[in-house]
Amino acid sequence: MSKYRIHLIGPPQSQDHLAEMLGNRVLTRVDPQRSILSDNVLGECESDSIAVVTLTHFIQSISALHQIYVGSAIDVWVEGLEATTPGDRPRHVSFSEPFDVIVKSRNGLELLRQQSATGATRCVDLSGAALARPDVALVLQLIGQQVVGWREIYDLIEALGGEDRIVSKYTISRNKVEAIRRTANHHRHLGSEEHYPLPPRPPDLTTARATIFRLVRLWLSERLPGAPRQDEVEAPEVTDGIVISAAKGGEPNPIPE
Repeated sequence: MSKYRIHLIGPPQSQDHLAEMLGNRVLTRVDPQRSILSDNVLGECESDSIAVVTLTHFIQSISALHQIYVGSAIDVWVEGLEATTPGDRPRHVSFSEPFDVIVKSRNGLELLRQQSATGATRCVDLSGAALARPDVALVLQLIGQQVVGWREIYDLIEALGGEDRIVSKYTISRNKVEAIRRTANHHRHLGSEEHYPLPPRPPDLTTARATIFRLVRLWLSERLPGAPRQDEVEAPEVTDGIVISAAKGGEPNPIPE
């Protein structure tokens, strides 16, 4: 069994944001462009391959939470893993995986950096809890590190329970959800108008993505203790069918058709 320290490299500003999100118990700055993640992140792993898989899931969770709550993706790279086994010298494990993290919502970053009762940041707690729930892990993997496009939007609607559950559970009109689903379905089939026609008023990708992320935030708040509530997250006043109240305790309200 080995424990693994994770070496990261990236621009100073991205390192700053990552340090805020993970906290100094987890991340140690080496210099402005380099940092090391604690070996507690992965825990003990039986093999290098298991460590790499676990780290990949951790990165996907962190990147997905960043997109959901902060509004985007980090230009920080994993340089490699340093394996330590009792009685042996540290050894280097090759690994190269990017974060793409660009902070658009300072409010979202503040929420993820908050310290929880465990002493870790909210982001670290949420990423750990997500790994224990297959349904949450799936949603975070669908978002992962890539820029979310129409294919991911279609799959996220299904992962959230489908159109019927979304409409019954959240305050958003069926017309809005159906328009997003049909537009996503059209584009994931390479724009086949004959078999997968667009709705009369198809949303653009930016609007659809923002709406889905708001639904994902609501969905996560039901499943993960400590997940930010929708009313904690600053958001545009209106986004394709959902009005978000900025006041504490505010509830989403429908936009009249």
